[in-house]
Amino acid sequence: MVKTYQLEGNGSANSDCTPATTTNKPAPVTRTDTTDISWSSSGGDADVIECSWTTPAGEPNVADWELGDYKGSVEILSIGADQTFKIQLHRINSTCTSQQTLGTSGALSGTGPKSFTVNVDPSAGAAGDRFQMRILGSRAASHGSQTATITINDPDTFMEGFFETPPAAVGFSKGCVIG
Repeated sequence: MVKTYQLEGNGSANSDCTPATTTNKPAPVTRTDTTDISWSSSGGDADVIECSWTTPAGEPNVADWELGDYKGSVEILSIGADQTFKIQLHRINSTCTSQQTLGTSGALSGTGPKSFTVNVDPSAGAAGDRFQMRILGSRAASHGSQTATITINDPDTFMEGFFETPPAAVGFSKGCVIG
């Protein structure tokens, strides 16, 4: 079954997992804050962890994540002409240490919806493992800085993964979204 987590906005409480330099927010099933999130990339930055979103403790509460599509999606409201970013998905443990990088997108740029999907069979872990999405920011220019903004109040801003094998009698397909 696919489970979708919403990305919280800048006005929400911070996540207890803090790998990013700018913003570390939770990713619950239901979004409560829609404040846009911005980050700045300085000249020469390369794949700096600018933002992260992590599911709450106990989510998804499955030790053996299933083979399937894991997806991260954001809606970019604005971005500097020299800025690029990547979406990276992780399986982290209960102490917020990455156990597996599920996948990393290629460099993305421009405004509008941007998403990354990877089909992967994650390694077995613990039921307390959590799902995390990171934004890696880069700026090729060697000077100055530019700012990018993610619109949080948008249906294109989420992360989802394939966490359980559905009962055969139910008949869900991998493409089904429950959120």
